[in-house]
Amino acid sequence: MSFTISSFVRHAKSESSRRVNVARKDAQRLQWSRGYYIGSLSRDHVHATRSYIARQVQRHPELVPA
Repeated sequence: MSFTISSFVRHAKSESSRRVNVARKDAQRLQWSRGYYIGSLSRDHVHATRSYIARQVQRHPELVPA
């Protein structure tokens, strides 16, 4: 099975927003922006990047569904 980056991103956005919106109890719905950014990083930066992403829950708890 082959896919394009754009079809993968479209599917990921669609599925993740559907799951979040079903789970949310408030009226605020998750809506993605139109575009997306794809980047790459070296193996040396994977740990730091994962740590950065994990800290976003603490930095922006109001943006992360419970």
